[in-house]
Amino acid sequence: MRYLWFTLLLFLPTGILWSAENYHWPLDINPPYLTSSFAEYRPRHFHAGLDFKTWNQEGFACYAIADGYISRLRAAATGYGKAVYLTTTDGHIAVYAHLQRFAGVIEERAKQEQQRLQRYRFDITLPPNAIPVQKGDIIAFSGSTGIGAPHLHFEFRKLNDNPLNPLLHGFAVPDSIAPNFLAISLTPVDETTTINGQNRPLILWGSDKIRTIPEICGKFFVGVRVTDQQSNAIHNRYGPYRIELFQENQSRFFIQFDEFSYDTTLQIESIIDFSLQRRGKGRYYRLFREYRCDVPVFGDQPYGHGILDTRKLGAGRHSFRIVASDASGNTATLDFKIDVSCPVDSNPVAPVANPPNARAGEAHTIFSANHTARLHLTEGSLYRDLAITSIEIPASSWSDTLPRGMQFASPILQWSPDDVPFREYVRLSFRYDPHLPVRQSGVYQWDGKQWRFENNILNVLEGTISASIYHLGTFAVIADTLPPQISHLSPPNGKTFRTPPSIRAVLTDNASGIFEDDIHIYLNGKKQISIYDPESHSVHVSLPPDLPPGRYDFQIQVTDRAGNRAEKSGYFQCH
Repeated sequence: MRYLWFTLLLFLPTGILWSAENYHWPLDINPPYLTSSFAEYRPRHFHAGLDFKTWNQEGFACYAIADGYISRLRAAATGYGKAVYLTTTDGHIAVYAHLQRFAGVIEERAKQEQQRLQRYRFDITLPPNAIPVQKGDIIAFSGSTGIGAPHLHFEFRKLNDNPLNPLLHGFAVPDSIAPNFLAISLTPVDETTTINGQNRPLILWGSDKIRTIPEICGKFFVGVRVTDQQSNAIHNRYGPYRIELFQENQSRFFIQFDEFSYDTTLQIESIIDFSLQRRGKGRYYRLFREYRCDVPVFGDQPYGHGILDTRKLGAGRHSFRIVASDASGNTATLDFKIDVSCPVDSNPVAPVANPPNARAGEAHTIFSANHTARLHLTEGSLYRDLAITSIEIPASSWSDTLPRGMQFASPILQWSPDDVPFREYVRLSFRYDPHLPVRQSGVYQWDGKQWRFENNILNVLEGTISASIYHLGTFAVIADTLPPQISHLSPPNGKTFRTPPSIRAVLTDNASGIFEDDIHIYLNGKKQISIYDPESHSVHVSLPPDLPPGRYDFQIQVTDRAGNRAEKSGYFQCH
């Protein structure tokens, strides 16, 4: 019984919200716990705010943190789901996402826009006098729309939309636990560097001190795998706030997550060791600033800062310390040593390799073998000069990787190197065979287990089909000729109801996938506003409770990204 009482205190609103300095706390749960923190890694972007735990429940009140006005409203099946943007009178923007619903006149305005567009998805900006709010007003309720389990995603931005770390701006949470180190990585910068006699990364495990002392000769950088925890009451792990590398008590590099810009969010792939992560080795922060990486987390440290050179370190043993801290000031340290061991009078020469054919800061068009495809690189595509190569493989040798209803419409191209991220998205264009079902085709990437749809931008004049990619790998044009599947249709055909039922179905497509705007549900020929959940693959329409008695015919139409269409219909009666 005592445990139940503690659980109720922990999980339910208390009526006294957690303190937020000059701001009202955004969520009616006390005390607050996080499931994710600011600037954590997500594929191709930073996590832009805090995720507040709602204990797998929905419907908690979300409050205006300050006086201001509702400046933006949006809803979508993916991403932020339902989200509200509050512009405050002190010059910030607060974002509340994955909401169950909006409150009051905000909900009414959202429904008006959905009715106008005749669809669920919308995104509107509002003038300052449209929906003013006061500090402490309930503006929404927490939910699980978009992606993920129930929680509140909360952001605190500048007026230019740059996300700020909310933990540093009045939204700190109770936290007395220091970050936890898992391992470090030591990675050669070029082909001449050796670490324990080999030219490849070395991973050393340890939480406070690493006893193994590797021998290194050449240029290298340090990576670190580290997580943070808010409380022993929960098991969620977060990214750190600051990491600093010291050599013999002298600071050699730091990274600190105060804010970032959406213009550079893709560059998170250069802050995390993309190569190690791609090969399943884990997520390591690289403790140097990549060339042309412009994320504002390095202070005034120049490009390349943090790269270590044994010629400058000098022969012998060197001591290093990594200090990781969270936004509450809890710190942890990890010590390790290296031995600089280079042959006397050595003058290492890099092995012969392909010379770079793409230079950073320049635009390039790189053609594949036989000119089957080409890469369009802009001045901003690369961090460093790169030697890009490709191998063309007959599609017949990969035929067993395709599910039923799909066929290759090009040879398979393996582009290298596949472990270097691009600084900006790069367009990959294939020439297509006009005798194949081009309009049902798309560019797909092999992810090691299956072919993943990238895009299908068709240029009839050029005779190409294209997609934007952020790293090289194995690609092909694949035709998807199989329509989506519609199952678990409800209500049952011909059934009679006293109160109007919801129209529901499960939609699946194992190839190009489904976009929410391509789902249409009709009732007696009139289009309804349907809500699609891509995680459960379900779609539903809630009908008005005052539906007059009679027969109602309904129809579900869905088209996948390749243009294949499926349709099912039924009827029910109300009396």
